[in-house]
Amino acid sequence: MSISALGIGSGLDLGGLVDQLVAAERQPQEQRLNRREADLQAQISAFGSIRGGLSALETVLGKLAALQQGRTATSSDSARLAVTARSEATTGSYSIQVNRLATAQSLASGPFSDTDSPLGTGTLTVQVGTGPAAAIEINAENNSLRGVRDTINAADAGVRATIVNDGVGDRLVLSAAQTGAGEAISITVAGDPLEVGELGSLATERLTETVPGQDAEIVVNGLTVTSASNTLDDTLEGLTLQLKATTEP
Repeated sequence: MSISALGIGSGLDLGGLVDQLVAAERQPQEQRLNRREADLQAQISAFGSIRGGLSALETVLGKLAALQQGRTATSSDSARLAVTARSEATTGSYSIQVNRLATAQSLASGPFSDTDSPLGTGTLTVQVGTGPAAAIEINAENNSLRGVRDTINAADAGVRATIVNDGVGDRLVLSAAQTGAGEAISITVAGDPLEVGELGSLATERLTETVPGQDAEIVVNGLTVTSASNTLDDTLEGLTLQLKATTEP
């Protein structure tokens, strides 16, 4: 009896045959998995595109939701009267004459020879219009003209203080922070008469009005309108008027 084994002495590549059989068995499954992977990648890409499209749509819808009906307004002389329209403005045409601009009151002291010399000590009570009064203490550390200026500005009392040299001397100039006839500056000086000294010259009655505080005045279609400010928001519905200069009659 004879026994023979395949490959033994036959010259056949059994390892190669086995690899080919395994590869042939595995190929259909790999192809199915590759197709499945490609399908999933395509779906993911499609979802990404949809998400991007929805995000862009959301942005556009947000802008549309915030969009208001636009209004425009023009002035025949924007150098003297500027106008802007808000969404509630109605169609119309108006004749406007600017007779007077609103101004802020300014007061000036008498001339001083030196901005750093002591003036005296005491309490300055500053009030603008019907606003709250501010008590400003002037002592040995801030009783020069320069010190009084800085202390008033730091008090935020509705008054701006500056020093102006007009060729005669240094003057303390006080200007109301707001325009209008009702924003008049009032300053009183209190303290020991022996200590107040030249500080007393800063009381209102001893100051000179250099610019009067006044209200703006315009005429709209024959009706006279006054305003403490040069910006009028409520005179014409939906319009903001910015007064820049007076107009010719």
